[in-house]
Formats: sequence, C-alpha cells, structure tokens
Amino acid sequence: MKGKKLGGGKAVFVMPILPNFYASHQWVRELRRRSHAPLLAVDFRIDDRELVLVGHYYSQKVAMPAAEAARLIMRAADPQGYEVIILKDVPATAVIRTRAVP
Repeated sequence: MKGKKLGGGKAVFVMPILPNFYASHQWVRELRRRSHAPLLAVDFRIDDRELVLVGHYYSQKVAMPAAEAARLIMRAADPQGYEVIILKDVPATAVIRTRAVP
C-alpha cells in the first residue's frame, strides 16, 4: 500500500485489530459519516518492532514499536480516537487479505 505524504515523508494511517471490535472499527464509522463510497479493508501484518507513531487524532503522536502501540490502545480507558501511523509504504507481501466493508 502506498502511503500518503505527511510532512515530506510517506505515511499509512492504520488501526490495529484489537479484541475490542468497536475500537478496532471506529475509523469505518467516521469514514461512513463523510462518504458513502465503497470502502475496502486491507488486513496486513507488520513486525512488532516496527517504529510507528501513535496518539489521538489531532494530538501529538509518540514514536514506539508497533506492539507497544497496540498495547497502549488496548489498555486505554477509552480507545476511541486513537490512530497509528506507519511512516513508510506497506509491502504487498505483508497483506493478509482484502475485503469489502459492509
């Protein structure tokens, strides 16, 4: 997946798949509010040690390994509003599946 430009570099905005279904799929609800265009979900795996940025939407992000970012969101009192940013393209070999979002 090609990242979009973010401050001169590439970025892919993602949300980890968490045990909390509601938190994992918060973005879909937000995207649906703004558009009725068909959506496609891409499930992929990155290395737990991959450095990502994590934080609430519109807030300062903190750099940490992907596994730590997922833990932070899972343990948050309210996981809604978090986002994870990968600072590079996601290689096609990392893709597990794609699916239409109902």
